[in-house]
Amino acid sequence: MSTKRESKYTLLRKIKTFQDSALKVICTNTTFKAAKPIFHEMMRVLSTTNGGVGLAANQIGYTKRIIVIRPNGINMLVLINPVITIVIGSPRLERVEGCLSYPYRFKKVVRSKIIDVSYINESGSWVGDTFENLNARIIQHEVDHLNGECVLARKEK
Repeated sequence: MSTKRESKYTLLRKIKTFQDSALKVICTNTTFKAAKPIFHEMMRVLSTTNGGVGLAANQIGYTKRIIVIRPNGINMLVLINPVITIVIGSPRLERVEGCLSYPYRFKKVVRSKIIDVSYINESGSWVGDTFENLNARIIQHEVDHLNGECVLARKEK
């Protein structure tokens, strides 16, 4: 982590691409104190992307369970140690997804439309929220990364 002002190019280069082994690591839970400098760096990196809506810590080399999302392109939400519970009876929707670690690669993915998530927020409090539609999709995608997986990397059967 750098405290000096970094260029957009330097920040974008932090994003690990598909050949990097960090993307296959199952990330571990972390404390709020340890997560704080990491999620601030993640927010800086995500803010420099062109249209990126989510980032998992291992996408920039940290094997901790932290994600940052910005579904509307402006406001960011930090989720530390997120735990997803799929809402029973929630419809599953197929949509095309992309990934910052797999540039120019897109794939149709089926995901739950509604999820419940418990996590530590950027203030250090445990919270539980229900997410729907795009927010739910982004969180599911980023938690896949935390589990060392990316659906864009899977071969079709």
